[in-house]
Amino acid sequence: MYRNVLSIRQVSSVLPVGKTKVYELINSGHLQSTKIGRRRFVFVDSIDSLMRAGQENLSSRS
Repeated sequence: MYRNVLSIRQVSSVLPVGKTKVYELINSGHLQSTKIGRRRFVFVDSIDSLMRAGQENLSSRS
């Protein structure tokens, strides 16, 4: 498997959220994904961007 994409299950194990929340993040545009056949994969770059945005929000609150 390519290292620049993760399955929904893999994303839910990397982020502290469940699979339903991963789909919510995809549908809201916070995570970018692609569908291959019946499976959906999330781009690792979009996970990194989400985490950076979260860190920026936390640092701006301080």
